[in-house]
Amino acid sequence: MNGASHAIVGGTLGLAIGGPMGMVLGAAGSLLPDIDHPGSTISRIIFPKETHNHAGRVLVGAALVAVATFVKSHYLLWVGIGVLALAFIPHRGVLHTPAFLLLLGSAYYIFGDNSTLIACLLLGYGSHILMDSFTTDGAPLLWPIHGKKWGIRLIKTGSTGEYLIVGLVLIMAYFLLG
Repeated sequence: MNGASHAIVGGTLGLAIGGPMGMVLGAAGSLLPDIDHPGSTISRIIFPKETHNHAGRVLVGAALVAVATFVKSHYLLWVGIGVLALAFIPHRGVLHTPAFLLLLGSAYYIFGDNSTLIACLLLGYGSHILMDSFTTDGAPLLWPIHGKKWGIRLIKTGSTGEYLIVGLVLIMAYFLLG
């Protein structure tokens, strides 16, 4: 599915449980699994145009690690390591798995705030994985047990079917949220 469809569905789910800020976080969370693809909506928002390739991400990640070491920032070090890792993670790989969603949820629960707004972000993230399982490419739902991409595989990205699903979600939200 395309970025707009993910953002609409994730934002709608976030709105249902977290109000306007939940909508923003749900939409953001729904875009996060595609950060492993240099041309995705989230990558174009976060990374400068010059880094929309793997070599650019390696350079940015290495620069962040170097700066983090110099200023002794653990947070910046982890961001740098994450950016470095993105250069080597295949699209629709580990970031598109329920296992990674559970890891994120566990990390927020253990190390951070387990508020409703974090739940909105994670709900958006989960909606992305679920929606991608409806596409012809599927998603690696059983990773790390099995790397095969699974799913219902009914919809081609950008097709009328994708927009029908998004429309149905919006109609259901209208009636449920009133």
